[in-house]
Amino acid sequence: MEGETIDMGGLPTEEMIKRSEKYKEDILREKPNSLRQLAEICFQDMGPLKLPQEDKEAPWRPVDLNNPAEIKEALLKSIENPYKDPHNMADLIRSEIKRIESAE
Repeated sequence: MEGETIDMGGLPTEEMIKRSEKYKEDILREKPNSLRQLAEICFQDMGPLKLPQEDKEAPWRPVDLNNPAEIKEALLKSIENPYKDPHNMADLIRSEIKRIESAE
């Protein structure tokens, strides 16, 4: 596992696992009430939230943080890449999206 990387900004797997544990604790403690708040927790150490696009010159575009559909898309894209997920972040993010959307 040492030196192994995952598709999350090239972070070593061990570092991403530590971060995912912190994000899970933050989500459970803060109980975000909007997709934007959820994204802010999940991407707090990752820089601006971005989505892939077809443009080869600029393969990523910033997410409009005032557009819940774009935020949801970015959150779902962030969990579709397979990586070691001992804290079940993918399931937690999906359940938080459902909880937030049902409350709106």
